[in-house]
Amino acid sequence: MGELVINKQSSSRKFWNKVKGFFTQPANVILVVSLVLLLYFNFYPFITLLVDTAIVHVSEIQFPELQGLAIGSFTTFHWSRVFASDMSGILLWKPLLNSVLMSLLSSLIAIVYGGVVA
Repeated sequence: MGELVINKQSSSRKFWNKVKGFFTQPANVILVVSLVLLLYFNFYPFITLLVDTAIVHVSEIQFPELQGLAIGSFTTFHWSRVFASDMSGILLWKPLLNSVLMSLLSSLIAIVYGGVVA
């Protein structure tokens, strides 16, 4: 039984040695720092944004669809309004079309300019 404890300690020591070896390489440190920054500045706000779209807020009590719900309760009102209501054209499809057209136009300009300069 004493051998199992020794093996467990040595496997733990091996793990920490691998971690220490991983962080001795500058590229790995840069990778981990970049990953932490990516998670903090991109994924965390995105997840909080998604959570906020599913919660009733104080300023939204003016909508008749939400008047019976308590503040902070779960709702799919925003998602159904964006994707399946009469306002979906204004809230989703027109801005999406404008974004796609702008990206296509900027790509076309970059391709033509790059072809002429090259």
